[in-house]
Amino acid sequence: IQKTVSEGIGYGMLLVAYAGDKALFDKLLHYFIARKNEHGTMNWVYEKCETGNNHKYGATDADLDIAFSLVVASKQWPTDKCYKLEANKLIDSLQKYNFIVCDCVILQRPGDTFGGCNCTNPSYYSPAYYRVFAKFQEDVGNAAASSFWNKAADDCYITLLKNAHPQTGLVYAW
Repeated sequence: IQKTVSEGIGYGMLLVAYAGDKALFDKLLHYFIARKNEHGTMNWVYEKCETGNNHKYGATDADLDIAFSLVVASKQWPTDKCYKLEANKLIDSLQKYNFIVCDCVILQRPGDTFGGCNCTNPSYYSPAYYRVFAKFQEDVGNAAASSFWNKAADDCYITLLKNAHPQTGLVYAW
């Protein structure tokens, strides 16, 4: 069975944006856009020629990579305003659907429709991305979103440190 996973699209978009291949980036972006769900995130898996919203919902790690690639693309090709627009939409969706506040701590959910205070995957955390999203939101004049992303970056270390092995410091996945 031929499958495409959103993580692969995210990795590809990151590599291609940094490599400066606008034509290929636009193809991957089109692929992403054609497979967004009602939350504006990409469904995590597609089989064969499946398109549209297949209701398999998003994986946060992939959508974070895609959002970051769009920020990179907005800097790589600043005259093409669609990258900044798409980045802004996806960053807003991530904030709304992929993060939750638990005991005053912002916690990243594993997906846009699952996970919560008692279900997270620290291996998906990307605090460096959160800082970039904060700066991006600040630059577009969204101070509240900028503050959210900076707090998310700080707060993710609370969860990471709570879940670090006492001898090795390694953090479990789920």
